[in-house]
Amino acid sequence: MFKQLLKRLVFPHSYSGEAYKNWLRKCGVEIGEHTEVFSPNHTMIDVNRKYILTIGDYCKITSGVTILTHDYSRSIPARVYGEYVGGALPVKIGDNVFIGQNATILMGTTIGNNCIVGAGAVVKGTFPDNVVIAGNPARVVCTLEEFYNKSKQRVADDAKRCALAIYERTGRRPTVEEMCDSYIELYMPHTKETIDAYPGMFVRAADDADRIVNDFLNSKPTFESFEAFLEYCGIQ
Repeated sequence: MFKQLLKRLVFPHSYSGEAYKNWLRKCGVEIGEHTEVFSPNHTMIDVNRKYILTIGDYCKITSGVTILTHDYSRSIPARVYGEYVGGALPVKIGDNVFIGQNATILMGTTIGNNCIVGAGAVVKGTFPDNVVIAGNPARVVCTLEEFYNKSKQRVADDAKRCALAIYERTGRRPTVEEMCDSYIELYMPHTKETIDAYPGMFVRAADDADRIVNDFLNSKPTFESFEAFLEYCGIQ
């Protein structure tokens, strides 16, 4: 309680993601619904030109992200040529965009809907809907569909690696709780009973709880049970 109060006193605009979003909106930045700023004290969103910055719904902005609507490097040629030429452009981030840790979004950038920006990317330009963007300078590395299909192809093996890592560290079989929400859809019955038993695994930041539940109930697991998954991993 005291720590939370102290945090509010020291960081009045950024003691929480919700407080930071409210402050940005008061400044004039347009931010959609259900967008999450995970580490507001480690995020730099440019409010110097707030009316030219738009962030959509259901966006996920992670730690260390910088979003700029201006570029003060123009001050260098201004001293040489006696004229300040520009230095500000609109930034628009669409709906359902994930921005990885320490990524930088430069002025003049437009990112479409349903995009993933990789960690450390330096992004400038216009990017379409449904793509994965990474690198410095950032470029489109694949479509969202390609990313989804690759992830789906390897999800069972990824879960196996996690299960074996837990087994090797602890010397015992991993539990459903230890495997966390990342893989519960693989091996638990897609029923309301599972949701009631593990409610925390069906809550995701910057997402819609009803959609998560409906998607789970309207799909099927890969394995018949958690026990079948452990057998697949070679864990007795």
